[in-house]
Amino acid sequence: MNEHHENLLKEEYFFLQQAYEDFDRRALLIKGWSVTLSLGGIAIAFQEKSIQILLLSGLVALLFWVLEAMWKLFQYCNGTRIQEIESYFRGEIETLTPLQAYSTWFETFRNSKSWSHEIASNMLLGPVVIPHAPAIIVVLILVITHISGNCVF
Repeated sequence: MNEHHENLLKEEYFFLQQAYEDFDRRALLIKGWSVTLSLGGIAIAFQEKSIQILLLSGLVALLFWVLEAMWKLFQYCNGTRIQEIESYFRGEIETLTPLQAYSTWFETFRNSKSWSHEIASNMLLGPVVIPHAPAIIVVLILVITHISGNCVF
């Protein structure tokens, strides 16, 4: 492959690495909204003595958890092309057409086992679990204690 193609592959690689890292930055934003809304909802549920607000807070945490897991699926679709470019520069692939980031991303996304399976798997990743699952656990504990008559509200 000529030097021009290799330079294009290098540029594509750095672009994809930046995009990959940007997904992590945005995941922190998702986590921030999840904490703000779900834990804020729990606090309001205590103040208003409302089981409905408490349940809504758990639903909010669940929705943000699913959203973050979907976001990870989108992020990982960039990984295929990153790995191809790295394989090329390690000499494991003789030729590689540059500037195929979107095509590779979409092909990877389309070939995912099933979106629901991928999302469920991503929900169990350590970095994705926090803070959503703990918020849901708190809601469940509070709902159970409320139903049993032992809750403070």
